[in-house]
Amino acid sequence: DFLTVDYEAIAMLNVSVTQELIRNNEEQQQTIEVLQKEINKLKSEKSELALMKEQIRQLQESLGLLGDK
Repeated sequence: DFLTVDYEAIAMLNVSVTQELIRNNEEQQQTIEVLQKEINKLKSEKSELALMKEQIRQLQESLGLLGDK
């Protein structure tokens, strides 16, 4: 019959789409975790570089290598 709805086909399609969405979500979550770790690493490196920069500035100042600014 042309006007009937195949609920079984719709249910199977729903299951397939839901499984694909779950896989995509899991992949995205893994990517987020990797990127968050990289962000934390870069923040740490930035802090270390800022500390080194300040130490160099202090050393230059103590050696009289900095000009008047």
